[in-house]
Amino acid sequence: MKKSIILLVSALLSLGAMQAANPVYEKCPGESQELKTTKTGDSYQWYKNGSPISGATNNKYTVTNIQEDATYKCEVKKNASSTKTGNLIPSGNFDFAPTAKPASGGGIAFKDNINDPIRGISYNIEYQMYDFSTNGSCDPGHYTTTSNPNNIKSQYFSSITPKAGSHMLACDGKNDQNWRVLYVRDLHVKQGQTYEFSCYVANIDKEYFTKNHGEVSLPKLKFTIDDGSGDRDLGTGYMKMPTPTSESDLGKWIKFEATYTAPNDRDYVHISIYNSTAGTEGNDFAIDEVYFGATRNTSGSTEYDEFQIKLKDCEGTESITHPEQTNCPEQEVTLTCDTDITGAISVTWEHDSSNKTKTATVKTGATVGDSKPYKCTIVKTENSKTITYTETFKVTTIDCSSRDSIIHNLEGCPGQEVQLVCDKTGASITWAHDESIKTNSTTVKTNLTTDKVDKYTCTIVNTVNGETTTYIEVFYVKTEVCTDTNSEHEKVLVGSDITIMSQYSGVSGATYQWYKIEEDGTRTPVGNEESLTFQADKNAKYECITVLPTGVTVTETREVEIYTAPTLEPDIFFTPNNDGLNDLWKIKGIENAPNAHIMIYDRNSKLLYKSVGSDFKGWDGNYNGHGMVQDDYWYVILVPENDDTISGHFILKR
Repeated sequence: MKKSIILLVSALLSLGAMQAANPVYEKCPGESQELKTTKTGDSYQWYKNGSPISGATNNKYTVTNIQEDATYKCEVKKNASSTKTGNLIPSGNFDFAPTAKPASGGGIAFKDNINDPIRGISYNIEYQMYDFSTNGSCDPGHYTTTSNPNNIKSQYFSSITPKAGSHMLACDGKNDQNWRVLYVRDLHVKQGQTYEFSCYVANIDKEYFTKNHGEVSLPKLKFTIDDGSGDRDLGTGYMKMPTPTSESDLGKWIKFEATYTAPNDRDYVHISIYNSTAGTEGNDFAIDEVYFGATRNTSGSTEYDEFQIKLKDCEGTESITHPEQTNCPEQEVTLTCDTDITGAISVTWEHDSSNKTKTATVKTGATVGDSKPYKCTIVKTENSKTITYTETFKVTTIDCSSRDSIIHNLEGCPGQEVQLVCDKTGASITWAHDESIKTNSTTVKTNLTTDKVDKYTCTIVNTVNGETTTYIEVFYVKTEVCTDTNSEHEKVLVGSDITIMSQYSGVSGATYQWYKIEEDGTRTPVGNEESLTFQADKNAKYECITVLPTGVTVTETREVEIYTAPTLEPDIFFTPNNDGLNDLWKIKGIENAPNAHIMIYDRNSKLLYKSVGSDFKGWDGNYNGHGMVQDDYWYVILVPENDDTISGHFILKR
């Protein structure tokens, strides 16, 4: 069984490689062939034998009535992009000497003034780099700017030039799971705008090959952002440097990037770059050209994708033999004739003469080892020539006793989303309905027809010590009759605009009717679209009656509760001397803002304390178990309840 699986995977991989290389298409006279480029761009133009084809300006082109050999090319152009913000962290190019920035708190903290054309404002941002070496050295767990890392540690760091400009940031990795290399504070973002967060990284571990440091020593980086909801990862988390295969790979600049779309206009957004590695050696790297902005300037480009079509003599018969297909006893297998023939054809399956299509569904035998042949014959007559294609298939029953089969039965209302989660995990995961999904979970929608059952299959393959185990999990999703769905509750700020939407929005052919339910039960019609927008001025209840195209009627209810913006009054001083009076710095009214984020900083902008409103009982003036000195301290309170930011300072008296 394992050999069959390996042979089948090898065959599929070979087929994928052939397709990616744009194979030569051999066609019979009068046939057609669709050509499609895999390259992406802003505009396309197809050519035949060097001459442009009028109107062929999409990423695919169908050649019809083929009568000659020809070379087709697709010209793919990408336009140059224009800058919207530019880089909002200009010092991310590190073009400054180690001694050029003021030292503070064991590292450097300095500011840049930003002119943001999208927000239309000018403001200051702050850089914090606590492990920065201002003397130009680079001990383990530190970093510094340099024009060439080899000048710092000739034995350990490779010699490279900056990606751009005069300097880069050289890092001797901390061999820590969560080491922050760069921290930029107080950026301002625009609602709905997508920002690129990127940098270039180079492996400068000079001893990678001579000391056999291996993959465990390679630096891994991740980008994070804190926009008022706590520090969270962007993209896929930690990204590892490619494994070098020769000395020439050391010092190559590799771009790491992620994107962030701002949920609302927000000030005081903080971004970070973290490094992680588990090894005790290596993890030496350089960073340059850190970028955070809406759009970069990129130059335009032109690429070509070439295809060959060859005419062949198709008088007579051609035969195709497909690879053996296997499955468990009495399981369905789908057979598809691959022959690319269009027009007037006749199709015949030897085992089922009533089937006139190119696809047949058969079942494996009941006994392990049963093997059945199937044959499909396609005949086309054109221009007095008859072409006969014969395709043969072999379906064999295999022993599935080493497979685990798991059956899931799920239910949902018409058109509702249902999450399918496989119990097993593995190195190879395939969903039959969408082969692009490679994770053990996916979301599907139930059928719009009640009592309809849809089937989804997930196949998971694991190979350990040469032993291959295949798990098959089957999900049966049934559409239930749901004439009344559960009510949804929303809490909004008084006077704000709110949009409530039917869960069946976007269903083609559906009709909607919204009602406002008064306190006495009276139902007043208020709209007949898939969504309803209004200003929230008091508590209210709404009902939407949706008639699906299948005739099913579903009732949904939405309850809207309003609240007033909390009034917060932070203390202007406190005296943490344990005398029972003003020992804690408090915020009056914080109980009305349970989702607020509270942060306290010293005069060097070092974060000393943070909490959320629901947990905040007051700050006792301590940091890491030590009492802070008498001084002014600053606070920032992010209040999502009314999308507000409160900042100021207070006095700690001893």
